[in-house]
Amino acid sequence: MYKRGKDEDDGLDSLRSDFGSEEELGDERGFLDDVAPAEDDAEDKPREQRPSGVPGNVSFIGGIFRVIGIALVSVLIFLLIGVGITFGLSAAGIVEIIDFSRASVPVISLLPTSVPPTDAPVSVPTQPPPTEVAAAAAPTTDSAGGQPVPVPTATPENVTVIPPTPVTACAEMADWWEDQSAIYATFAALSVEQPPQTLLATLQQMRVRRDAAQAAVLVPCIDPVRTAFVNGYDLQIRAFEAVNNSDLPGARSLMLMAGEAYAQAHAGLWRAGIATDGSPLASGIGADSGASCGAEAWYQAAKTQRDTLLDAYLAVNPETMPPPQIRQNQDTMAAAASNVATLQTPACASTPSNLLINYMQDLINALQMRAGSNPAEIERLISAYNNRLLLNAWLYYLGLVP
Repeated sequence: MYKRGKDEDDGLDSLRSDFGSEEELGDERGFLDDVAPAEDDAEDKPREQRPSGVPGNVSFIGGIFRVIGIALVSVLIFLLIGVGITFGLSAAGIVEIIDFSRASVPVISLLPTSVPPTDAPVSVPTQPPPTEVAAAAAPTTDSAGGQPVPVPTATPENVTVIPPTPVTACAEMADWWEDQSAIYATFAALSVEQPPQTLLATLQQMRVRRDAAQAAVLVPCIDPVRTAFVNGYDLQIRAFEAVNNSDLPGARSLMLMAGEAYAQAHAGLWRAGIATDGSPLASGIGADSGASCGAEAWYQAAKTQRDTLLDAYLAVNPETMPPPQIRQNQDTMAAAASNVATLQTPACASTPSNLLINYMQDLINALQMRAGSNPAEIERLISAYNNRLLLNAWLYYLGLVP
């Protein structure tokens, strides 16, 4: 160790002598204590008593923020872990992520579009929707004109379907037909198969009656029916003019054309609710119902047999055709009539079926009588003409084309 020398101690003693002794310094220290204020001692004491390293108020607030920060970081970590697991499961096809960007949110307007007056009465419907029972109990006639009206029918799908209107509203039709029916009766009583002896006078009367039917001023709903009758009158007049010129085949052809016009006219009467002999109104069959009631399908099959029979009938000429060929055509006609009789016929086509069978049988009998030179052939031809006219009228009424 380093030892201090004597000379060094002498130097230090000289310095100590300059500051004075402890007693002398004690007096000076008392003076300094008197000069220093007591408040400084009070401030120094807390500073001396505060231990180093212990947080105060500021350190406590910082701790709170530290806890909150740790919690937020923990939540963020858990969210990231959850998102990662979700996308992993979605990629594996275990779960499906829903795209909420395409979801539509209904917007409810809080402002009323219209405010009804407070004193306006509120109407509340009390009538229930139509049912099968209500439809059956509904009135079927119009109180004003007494005309049938369509009755709604309930379907299994709860859809109300209005059936075809059976009649066309034309209140003036009944009065018009009451005046005109006598004119038609005059024409209907005439046949080219049995022309009157006074043929020229008959033709003159036919023309006068035809002009009277044409000259009447009518409402529009009657005009189509009137036009059909007048067309028939014109054709029948031409037929009798052909008879006057000894053209019986031409007269028969014109009479068939006149029968078509009369059939359309009768269908128009039935559509207006005017019943004539053999009309479908008594059976309750609606107009244009042929497709829905099954008559159309029936007639498609029956018409083929009708055409076959008519072709075989027109091909026979007893004066030039040999008897074996005539018998072959007769067999063809009989087979066609039998085929029609065996067809399945719906209820709405029952009358047309009977009319068709009667018409075909009339031609079969007429041909047989012609081959035997039987004058009763004329009666069969007249009957065939009338059955054909009424059959075609039914077909027109059902919405079918003869």
